Formats: sequence, C-alpha cells, structure tokens
Amino acid sequence: YVPLPVYTAPLVDAHLGGNKTLNWWNLPFQRSREQLSDCEARLEAPFVSINGLEYGSARGEEALRLAYECTKVPGIIEQVPEQLRGVFWMKGNPLNEEIAVL
Repeated sequence: YVPLPVYTAPLVDAHLGGNKTLNWWNLPFQRSREQLSDCEARLEAPFVSINGLEYGSARGEEALRLAYECTKVPGIIEQVPEQLRGVFWMKGNPLNEEIAVL
C-alpha cells in the first residue's frame, strides 16, 4: 500500500469550514420547493422512509433524467464546467449499475 497525497485537504478547509462531508444539507444553495415538488410528482410509487426522505422509482431514461434534473442546484450548477455536467457511467467500475451525476 502506497498512500497517495490528499489534494483535496486544502479545499476542505478553505470551502467547507473543515467539515469533511459535503451533502445537500450543507450546500450554500438549496433546491426550491417548486423544483422538489416537480421531481416528487414524477416518481412512481413514492414513499417516505423512516428518516423522512422521499424515495420512488422511475423507468430507465426517465430515472436518468430525474437524477440529473433533480440534483441541479441553482447557484451551484452554473459553477460546474459544461463538459462535466451530465449523467456518467463509470467505465471500468465493477458495479455496472452505478452512475455518477454531476
């Protein structure tokens, strides 16, 4: 095992105030109630989990569209370079069902 340098450490201190996690609840901008309601309405068989989060399902292409459109946060998405925006299948990943959404 050869430890790799941690290139993100300075970013954690500079932009996250030392918080080592970046999640929807600690973003500087949030999605609007209108955007969330639109996303919720497009789910099939939605349900609320025990922790209060809403889940549901969607078929193929619609699931990918929802993953992209419903995670775009106004105020943040504009800062992501155009070529990095989208839904990406991670080539070489042994979990072929896993995708990345930016």
